[in-house]
Amino acid sequence: MIKTRSIRYLRLSGRTARPRWVTRITIVCVAVFLSCGCQKKAKELSQLEDAYKVVPFIEKQLKIQDEMTEKEVDEILAGFTSLVEPLEGEHKLAADMFKKKSAFVKIYDRRLPGSERHFLIQVYFDEEHRVVGRTCSGKE
Repeated sequence: MIKTRSIRYLRLSGRTARPRWVTRITIVCVAVFLSCGCQKKAKELSQLEDAYKVVPFIEKQLKIQDEMTEKEVDEILAGFTSLVEPLEGEHKLAADMFKKKSAFVKIYDRRLPGSERHFLIQVYFDEEHRVVGRTCSGKE
C-alpha cells in the first residue's frame, strides 16, 4: 500500500483514481471545447434564422419587373429606406449586365428583424425612371 501522495494514478479497490487536479483540468477543457462548439452552432443557427427572415424581402424583390416606374417600385418596397447613387464602381459593373442602359441605381435597405444584418435591393433605372434591372445582397 502506498502511503505517500503521488501525482501518478493510485490503485484503489480495482478502480483507477486520478488526482483531483487532473479531473478539474479535464472538466475545464471539456467545458471550453463545448462552449466553442456552442458558439459555432449558435452562429450557424443565427444565420439559418436570418435566411428565413430574408424570404419576405426576396418575394418583394421578385415583384419588381422591368419597365416598372420608380413610383411603383417605391410602393412595393414601402418601409425600406432608399438612397440614390451614381453608377460607379461595383454598381457600374452590375449595370453593364442589363440589356438596357442604366442612368442611376436606387438602393433600398432594410434591417432584418431581430438581427444586425441588412437586406439590400439595388434597382437600376434608365433616364425615364423605369426599371432596367435589379440585384439583392446582404450586409452586416
